[in-house]
Amino acid sequence: MNYFHKFSSGHMNYVWKQLNARLLKWVKWEKDLGVRAAVKWLQIQYKLNPYLFPHWQVAHP
Repeated sequence: MNYFHKFSSGHMNYVWKQLNARLLKWVKWEKDLGVRAAVKWLQIQYKLNPYLFPHWQVAHP
């Protein structure tokens, strides 16, 4: 992950955004929340455990 992000960060940013978007979609479905509530829930989870998903070290929710 770090190798590709270091040498191809422009392309990898797109991948991290897509991954975060998919994660947001899953949270909306799983928790039955709206968009803002799901984003807030993900941000809280990031603050509690920033290493929960490895891509959060590079791209924050």
